[in-house]
Amino acid sequence: MFLFFSSIAFSQELYLCRSFTEKGEPIDASLKFTLNSSLKNNIFILYDNIRTIPDPLLYLYIDKKVNNRNQDYDSHVIKPDNNSTWIAYNYELKESGNYEIYIRNSKGNLLATKTITVWETSRNELDAPFSEIYYYSKVNALFCEKVIYGKPINTFNRLSLKSQSPEVRLFIKSDKPLNTSLIKVEVWKTAHNSENDNFIETKKYILNKNWNQTFMKYTFKETGDYKFIIYNDKEIIIKTIYISIID
Repeated sequence: MFLFFSSIAFSQELYLCRSFTEKGEPIDASLKFTLNSSLKNNIFILYDNIRTIPDPLLYLYIDKKVNNRNQDYDSHVIKPDNNSTWIAYNYELKESGNYEIYIRNSKGNLLATKTITVWETSRNELDAPFSEIYYYSKVNALFCEKVIYGKPINTFNRLSLKSQSPEVRLFIKSDKPLNTSLIKVEVWKTAHNSENDNFIETKKYILNKNWNQTFMKYTFKETGDYKFIIYNDKEIIIKTIYISIID
């Protein structure tokens, strides 16, 4: 009986991340964040219950460590969607310090907890004027197997469905903040004549304007040549990238 309930408890997880996928998977999860005092500094508090969340309400608590003791700092009530296994709460960081963030159910039981560190900086690259035409000229985008500590691992522009996983990461990095709250990616299957390219789908990912890199997951279902057009939240093209999928 003890082992059974222990396995349930440890299957739950709390992430502090820059963004998340449509399936509730964290993107750029971390326990350390930089606070820019001249900007809004938002992170996502993502709770993954693995199974359907049985509670109609969940309670989010944030304690700030002062003199090595936790003090009540903030709290919020979250209503999960029906049949949802995860929730994501958009939270604004306002002060530097060490924080304990935790989730309780409607009975007051602790579900998951994490401790984060927030540093403060006055740096604000987004205040500098820029031309939207050339702002993204040095953005780099590539496909890779995975991203570890902000670095792409095993990059490629050709993938074999027989010998490699169909799930890839699209990694985007700039030499300055991406200056967009949303990344939109159009996926096209290309032909020899560009007029015959077939539109596949659009994916959208949320992020913070002062981040200079991010990544997202994508799963290929069939072979062919593909084109990914990456836009910012003003429909300005950031980058276009190509990949070939073979047997």
